[in-house]
Amino acid sequence: MGNRTRDGLAVVLTDVVARSARAAGYRATTLPGVVAERLSPRITSRIAAAASAVVVVSGTNGKTTTTRLIVDLLEAAGRRTISNPSGANLLAGVTSMFIAHRAALSAADAPIVVLEVDEMSLDRVASQVPIHVLVATNLVRDQLDRYGETDAVTQRWRPVIRDLVAESTLVVCADDPRLMHLAAGATARTQTFGLAEAPAESSADPALTPEAVACPACDGPLARRWVGLGHLGDFTCTRCSFERKRPSIAVRVGESHDFAETHMTLLDAASGTEQSLTLAMPGVSNAYNAVAAVTAVVALGVPFRSAAESLSGLRPPWGRYERLDIDGREVILSLGKNPASVAELVRIGASADVDTVVVGVNDAVADGRDASWYWDVDLAPLLAGRQFLLTGTRRLDLALRLKYSAVYAQHTSSPADATVDSPADALSRMVAATPPGGRVFVVLTYTALLELRSALAARMLLSPMPA
Repeated sequence: MGNRTRDGLAVVLTDVVARSARAAGYRATTLPGVVAERLSPRITSRIAAAASAVVVVSGTNGKTTTTRLIVDLLEAAGRRTISNPSGANLLAGVTSMFIAHRAALSAADAPIVVLEVDEMSLDRVASQVPIHVLVATNLVRDQLDRYGETDAVTQRWRPVIRDLVAESTLVVCADDPRLMHLAAGATARTQTFGLAEAPAESSADPALTPEAVACPACDGPLARRWVGLGHLGDFTCTRCSFERKRPSIAVRVGESHDFAETHMTLLDAASGTEQSLTLAMPGVSNAYNAVAAVTAVVALGVPFRSAAESLSGLRPPWGRYERLDIDGREVILSLGKNPASVAELVRIGASADVDTVVVGVNDAVADGRDASWYWDVDLAPLLAGRQFLLTGTRRLDLALRLKYSAVYAQHTSSPADATVDSPADALSRMVAATPPGGRVFVVLTYTALLELRSALAARMLLSPMPA
């Protein structure tokens, strides 16, 4: 049986599987891909070969937002795109997406494919998908039970970056020493992005376990003049010549206003052009996402100034400072998946106008079964002086963490008294405890956020997850 026949059979059966899954109330994001690859190995590569270009976004934090921004910027520039907005970013989810859009990809004017790809699946996806632009956002500690330490992910990425064809473009964070060391071994064109200078509001949290403290070139100590987010910043090896280089496109981060926006200026080193704008997303993390997206679309031929100007009208994807109204109270949903991202949420939330807070940690497979990372994060600045509830499968562990935090210096009750099993129940109670016109800030890990969003979508308070 030839590839065309096997592909045709796989597509037919995959459609049946997808319809059956949806009829049973499941999101058909990965199962069709599993079935298709089993029936017709490498079907992904045969469909993907027809794309006019493939952009892959991978890294620990910022994948979903950066992918969404790239899609929106390309669409604003008149380019047609397809993507995987549901966040199904393993090979099976990528395969499902390609099969769902096979008709568009077989057309003469095939669109640009923009893929969010899990960092531990990058090598598998790269073995089947021709990557024209690879965007490497950052590598930080996340899901230790699945990934191991970040150095293990770095080693897995090394051959992917090394084997990118010369005609491809590697878009890489200039502020991440591990990524810049990998980029030094690339034959592909390399464009870098990062901060222009120390941000006005650094997200660096001294409580976090330090990362990337050793030079990836010689293992000597790394020194930093400033840090923007986690371990990202201006680095110099104290032993060898390895140091941060000026980014191809940099962002100067101004002030963030509440959860609403961040003032920034993008600087294009090649042309010397600057463009000031207001991004409708808060924080240093979203400044990184924005400059990464602009660098990627510029690599695809979109003029720098038009790309930068288009950023002002863009909005974050689901679960990233997602806003809704419940009974006259504003609820803000946010994803906290690892120490670096939660530290950023704590910093932003601590200075924002917030009345009540819900924090939840699950330890399902998609969250990472090892949830001990929360010991690295001090929630005290976010919770002190505010009414809050802890939720999720690891809520009691989180309560124990808070017992040793300064947040309970002013509380006489046990931390366990502030726990609720269901994220939806926790939110309902905090909405009731919030005065009309007030605000509830919700920080949840991945599966807890999906559970809450499903409950809210069932009440038609927000749109269902994208397919």
